Amino acid sequence: MSLDIKGLSCVHCKAYIFEEDDIVYCPVCGAPHHRECYNQIGHCALEELHGTENEYSKEKIVSLNQEKEENEKIEETNNQKIDYRCRVCGEVYPITEPKCPECNSPNLSRIQTVGGFYDPFGGVNPDKNLGKGVTASEAARFVLSNPHRYIPKFDKNKKISWNWMGFLFPANWLFSRKMYKIAILVAVLLIVCPLLSYPLTLNLFNLGVLDSENYLKMMQLMIEIIPKINPLAILASYIGIAIQLSVRLVCGLFGDRWYRNYTINTISEIKTKSDKDTINEAFRKKGGINFYAFMLSFFAINYLPQIILSLI
Repeated sequence: MSLDIKGLSCVHCKAYIFEEDDIVYCPVCGAPHHRECYNQIGHCALEELHGTENEYSKEKIVSLNQEKEENEKIEETNNQKIDYRCRVCGEVYPITEPKCPECNSPNLSRIQTVGGFYDPFGGVNPDKNLGKGVTASEAARFVLSNPHRYIPKFDKNKKISWNWMGFLFPANWLFSRKMYKIAILVAVLLIVCPLLSYPLTLNLFNLGVLDSENYLKMMQLMIEIIPKINPLAILASYIGIAIQLSVRLVCGLFGDRWYRNYTINTISEIKTKSDKDTINEAFRKKGGINFYAFMLSFFAINYLPQIILSLI
């Protein structure tokens, strides 16, 4: 085997040759083969070129490989030098970065969907005025997570639209979107609802209904003992159920509207009070998602009523 194998590749499988490889050279043209490759075909892979002007030449192949490697390095260097402007905040950064270092929005040049490039504005013009001089681009920068869903909602400005997160997790969603005032009100209502059902639950427990072997037996006992149950306990339970359902429906129907008003009013206030150096920090503080608030409110709403009842 030749000791000078730098830049060479097997002429049959095209894989680069390393010093530890078992190599066979064609006795006619000197073309290198892995021994396994040579034994597989039984002759030089470039046998048909023997005696022609295209016959294998080690110097020519090495030169081509080196030229290819240099071109790849140049292309990689050029790509690193290309700058990309964030469509959300306008920050300029290398195109090779996966997200904007300023607002953490994804590098859209590296994200493709079935219909083309991902559009954080949901088809709305980034310069569109959504109200109070707030543009769609600024709103997307403020919303940060799922702007492609919210920006078209903000643009249409409908009083009523459906928000599944607002319906399924009303207080949690409000807390996560940093609408803390209304989130606290909703959370208190959701915590009170189980407490209103406690007198009825206590009545059923004392009358032995909850000890029934199956659901059918439980229903039969409930029908029999309805006259014995305190009417105020039944009324309070129905009120709790009605409040919980009403809160979920209201948040599901008006959540997007509330979030639009919060976003536009907050951005307008930030632009008025903040300068160029502090506006980005203000956007991060007031906008985006507070995941910890979502989780804390989730546990509070689900477990705080049980803790209160256990203390009672």
